[in-house]
Amino acid sequence: MSGVAAIRAAVDVLLLPSRVRLLKKEPLPEGVALVLRIAAGDGEAVREATAATDKPAETARAAAAFFIEQILLDPEGDSYRILGARSDATTAELRRNVALLLKWLHPDLDQNAERSIFAGRVTGAWNNLKTRERRAAYDLARSAQEAVLSRGKHRTAYTDPPNGPRDRGETPTRYPKAANDGTMHMQSQITGFRARGRRGIQLLNGGDRNRALNMHSFEFPRADRSTIAAGLKWLRMTLFVVLAVVLLWLILTRSFVAYLATTEPEAALLLRAGDSTALVVLADQEFNASDKDKVEKGGQSGAASKPLAKLRERVETALEADPLNARAYRLLGQLAEAEGDAAKTAKLMQTAARLSLNETIAVDWMMRKRFDNKDYPAAAFYADALLRTRPQFMDYALPILGRIAENKDAKGEIERLLAAYPPWRPQFFSMLGKAITDARTPLELLLALKDTSAPPAPPELHAYLAFLFQHKLYDLAYYVWLQFLAPEQLASAGFLFNGSFESKPSGSPFDWAMPQGKGVTADIAPRPEAGGKRALFIEFGQGRVAFPGVSQTTVLPPGAYRLKGSFKGEVTGPRGMQWSISCVGGAAIGASHMFLGSYPVWRDFEFDFVVPGTGCRAQSALLVLAARSASEQLVSGSIWFDELSISAQPAEPAK
Repeated sequence: MSGVAAIRAAVDVLLLPSRVRLLKKEPLPEGVALVLRIAAGDGEAVREATAATDKPAETARAAAAFFIEQILLDPEGDSYRILGARSDATTAELRRNVALLLKWLHPDLDQNAERSIFAGRVTGAWNNLKTRERRAAYDLARSAQEAVLSRGKHRTAYTDPPNGPRDRGETPTRYPKAANDGTMHMQSQITGFRARGRRGIQLLNGGDRNRALNMHSFEFPRADRSTIAAGLKWLRMTLFVVLAVVLLWLILTRSFVAYLATTEPEAALLLRAGDSTALVVLADQEFNASDKDKVEKGGQSGAASKPLAKLRERVETALEADPLNARAYRLLGQLAEAEGDAAKTAKLMQTAARLSLNETIAVDWMMRKRFDNKDYPAAAFYADALLRTRPQFMDYALPILGRIAENKDAKGEIERLLAAYPPWRPQFFSMLGKAITDARTPLELLLALKDTSAPPAPPELHAYLAFLFQHKLYDLAYYVWLQFLAPEQLASAGFLFNGSFESKPSGSPFDWAMPQGKGVTADIAPRPEAGGKRALFIEFGQGRVAFPGVSQTTVLPPGAYRLKGSFKGEVTGPRGMQWSISCVGGAAIGASHMFLGSYPVWRDFEFDFVVPGTGCRAQSALLVLAARSASEQLVSGSIWFDELSISAQPAEPAK
C-alpha cells in the first residue's frame, strides 16, 4: 500500500536512526498525510498505522513525531518538504498539512512546549506558499537558486589529439573532446579521399598525397569563452530583472494592502478579497465598539443584533489563511460567548491569549475567569500581562489585584509580582486605595517589599501617605512613615523631624515642605559661620512677594509643648516672619513673635502651645510671612532659622 509507505519509513528510522541521513536526501514517500494525522492525534490514523506496521500505537505516535522532526522539519529543507508535500501539491493539501502540523504543535498535545521551536518553521513555510502569488514567487526564487547551485557542475574537458600537431612540433589548436574514443583534426580542405589502412583516410588534393585526414585527430569547433561568459551574464541579469519585478509587484500589492487592512479594511478587501487581516479587523469593528467597551463588556455590546453567522464565517475564512491569528481566535471566543457556549468560549479565549498576550480582551477575560475560579496565580499572571501591554487599563486590573491582595491565602502572588518591580507598580500603589476595604492592606504589601531587591520607592510611600491623609488616618500614616525611616533617622526623630535642617527634605508630609513662591527663595543652605552645618535660609527679592510658607506635619498627643529654635538676619517691611502651630484643618494653637528688623547674630526664640484632647489629631508647624494685605507683602532682606525642636512641658497644676 503506497499510502502507508511514509509511516513504515518513519518506524524504520525510529528503530534505526542511522537511516535519517539517507532518508533526508530522498523524495518524500507516499502517505505523509497519514503520518501527520497520527501526530495530530487522529485515532483512526493510529489504528491504520498499527495494522500496516504491526507495531503498537505508542510506537506509531513516536515514529510519526520523529519523522516530522527529523525528515520534514530539517533546517535545510524547503517549504514544501516542511509541510510534508511535494511541489505539485494543491493548496488544499498544503492547508490540510499545515493544520495537522499546528495541531501537533498546539499546547494541548505538546503540554511541555518542547516542540514550540518548530512553530516558526511551519508558519514561515506556510507564509511562502499560502497564496497563488507567494507560491509563484517562491517557486521562481527556488528555481533560480537551484540553477545557481548546479552551475559549474558540468565542465567540458579539453585535450590535444593523439598524433596531432604537438607530436609534429607544431602549435596545437585546442578543441573539445568528442564523444567517441578518438579525436579528429581537419588539416586541410577535403576535395577527395581514399582509404589507406586501418588508421585513417588520406586526402587527394591535386595529387598532393602529403595532406591526409587522421581519424584520430579530428575535433569539433568550440564556442568562444567570451560568448559563454556573455551568456551567463545575460542569464544572471535576466533572473535579477525578473526577481526585481516580482519583488516590486509584491511590495505594491502586499504592503499597500497590509497598510489598508488595519486602517481601511473595506478598501483592502476590494484590492484583495481574501486578506486575512482586513477580514478580522472588519469583523472586530462590526462586533465591538470602543476599546473600553470591549474590555468592560467582554465583547457582548450589541451582540444580539449582529449577524453572528456572517461574522463567524468571515473570521474562519481569515483563519484558513492565517491559522495563528490571535485576534481571530478572540473574536470567535466573543461570538461563542454571545451564543452562550461557555466551554467553547474558554477554549478560544485561552488559545488567543496563548498566541498573543497583546490580545487585550482575551487576556482580560482570562484574568477574570481565573479569578472567579479561584485560580489566583493565573489571575495574577494575566493581570500582569494586561498591565504590561496596556498600562492605561489599570482601572480594569486593579479590582482583581486589590481583592487578591486582601485575601490572606493569595496575597503572596501579588507580593511576588511587585517584588519583580513591574513597570506598572508605581501606578498600582498610587491607585490601590480605590480597590481596597482595609486601609492596612498597602502597608502589608510595602512591608513585604521592604527587604527585597526592589524596596518601596519614596513616591510609592508618599502615595500611600496621601491616601491616609485624605481619610484622616494620621496615626496610621505616622506609623507607616516611621517604619521606612533609616535607622539613624529613626534614632534622632523627635516631635519635630529634621529640625537642624541637616538633610534634604524627602517630600514626606512628616518632613519639611518648601514650595517655591514669587519673589522669595526658601532653601536649606550651609551656615556662613559654621563649617559643615546647615540651616533654613529665606531670602526676599525687591518688591511684593508671595511666600507659600515652610511647613511640617506632626502627630502630638494631647498636652502642653514648647517650640524653640534660633534665628539671625534682617527683614525690612510692614510685617515680618512668624512661626505657628495649628491643628490640621483647624485654628492655630500657638505662635511666635514676628521676626522683623535686624538681628546680626544668632538669637534664640520659643513659644508654648497646648494640643487639645479632641479635634486636633495632627498638627502643622508653619513659617509664614505674617502679611494681612497685599501692601504688607512688600518685604526685603533675608533670615536664617536653625535648631528647631518641640518638647513636652509638664502639665500645669489644677487651680
